[in-house]
Amino acid sequence: MVDTIKAGSFNLDLKNPHSPDTGPGDVEHLLPEYEKLLEDIARTCDILKRELEHALTRGRDGSPQPSVTVA
Repeated sequence: MVDTIKAGSFNLDLKNPHSPDTGPGDVEHLLPEYEKLLEDIARTCDILKRELEHALTRGRDGSPQPSVTVA
């Protein structure tokens, strides 16, 4: 291993020889997880928009302020 590092001009950007190559993964398994993450992100964005709209439409004392719409 030391010889490999010396031969590469001490570049330590080497693949770990002890870790298995897992590859990109199974599409049948990854696609549903990805779709669920997209739904979670959309739900979080909606919550943040509602909170922001609420914060922008209330004054410091809780009284209603002029109408503000968040797109």
